[in-house]
Amino acid sequence: MTEPRNLPENTGDGRFRPGNPGKPKGARSRVTLAIEALLEGQHEALTKAAIDKALEGDTVGRDWLEEIADDVARIANVEGR
Repeated sequence: MTEPRNLPENTGDGRFRPGNPGKPKGARSRVTLAIEALLEGQHEALTKAAIDKALEGDTVGRDWLEEIADDVARIANVEGR
């Protein structure tokens, strides 16, 4: 007997059904890849602009720097640094 095709992709306990491994570890979406391509070579200029804004008292610049610091720490933990 065949299994119906409209079953959920996971088993309910956080695991995928056999035959559906999900995305590979470290996979990035097309949107993420496009954003990275747009920002290529602009990292130093963007960081300097955020630092300047934060020093002027702009909360958006400060929040952006905090977000970047969190991302760097997370990436360092994943890569085992």
